[in-house]
Amino acid sequence: MRDFSRFSLVRYFLVASLIGLVVVVGSLFLALRSQQEDSLIEHEGQGNANVAQLFANSSWQRHQKFIESTDQVDRAGVMSNPDLPELRRTVADMVRGLKVVKVKIYNRQGLTIYSSDEKQIGEGKDDNEGFQTAMSGRSVSQITHRDTFDSFDGVISDRDLLSSYVPIRPPGESRVAAVMEIYSDVTSMMNEDQRQSRVLASVLVAAMVGLYLFLGLIVQRAERVMRNLERVQREQDARIRHMAFHDALTDLPNRAAFEQQLDIQVTTTVRAGITGVMALDLDRFKSVNDTLGHQAGDRLLQLAADRLRNCMRELDVVFRVGGDEFIAVLQNADRDIAEQVAARMVDALEQPFTLGDRTVTIGVSIGIAFSNANTDRNTLLRSADRAMYRAKQAGRGRYAFADSAIGA
Repeated sequence: MRDFSRFSLVRYFLVASLIGLVVVVGSLFLALRSQQEDSLIEHEGQGNANVAQLFANSSWQRHQKFIESTDQVDRAGVMSNPDLPELRRTVADMVRGLKVVKVKIYNRQGLTIYSSDEKQIGEGKDDNEGFQTAMSGRSVSQITHRDTFDSFDGVISDRDLLSSYVPIRPPGESRVAAVMEIYSDVTSMMNEDQRQSRVLASVLVAAMVGLYLFLGLIVQRAERVMRNLERVQREQDARIRHMAFHDALTDLPNRAAFEQQLDIQVTTTVRAGITGVMALDLDRFKSVNDTLGHQAGDRLLQLAADRLRNCMRELDVVFRVGGDEFIAVLQNADRDIAEQVAARMVDALEQPFTLGDRTVTIGVSIGIAFSNANTDRNTLLRSADRAMYRAKQAGRGRYAFADSAIGA
């Protein structure tokens, strides 16, 4: 199972989600602004195209001669043409009341033959991309911001303007006879679009933050659940391992634990010659078990195991390996220490045991063997078993060393 001490699902989610939400909100906001601008360009560009079409339908025939006669003239020729004032009045009347703030007309060669800003009359725009697009028969528009701008009504400042290059086609003809450039003031619409964008962005951000917090709570809850599941799993694993390697009756390590740990607790120290192994067998246990029953026998084993455990040093281990048989492993023990532990065990198990309303007395026989550089674990165990049987034969309630010494 994953170790959540090294990984925080909530922290990972919060960081990843925050980055994701910032990207999403930013992308949606930019997409919204782009869509609003595209919609504005399309709408106002169509309005400018309608102005140019109105000029073509209502005024082309009246000004056709002037426009087409300027193909080979310069600024001076245009300015001196007597038809220019009439064209100026026509355009002014046509855009009166509209959002149009400036109009320019180019002949087919890109010469500016009319502008509401007379300083620009005579300028060439033949290399301008917008002019070239209009000459190909298509209108094109874009939005620009101007700090100052010369309009019909004089200089205006800080304005958003939509400029359109629109082809002028004479009525009933498909050819492009001239190009009209029209500037519309879209400042108020841009401001309104921006206000709406801010409102929508605020609503979107609020919704995203709410969703973020809601999902954060869910993930936090999920992490708690997973951590609890992990804890429960660890506890279950610990219980299962404990059950697998501990005796269910006495809660002492069992034979499986002894066999698994023998190499660590015995073999590794065999090389240093400092491990002692004690084989223990309870005296008169079978008699108590047969006389008082298995329930009393089980209780006696529990009480005996507690006494044996209390006789051990902190670094020693006692195992129940079956029936009334126990094995103790002494770490860093010499003969004197083993004798002290064995004497405590003999004395502890000679004390009476209370089983319900009955009092019984048993004892313990102990065989002790020590490792040396040439002793393997099986030899060590056999030596301890033989010493234990010698202690029994010597009168029980005793301990014996594998080297033949017997104590009581």
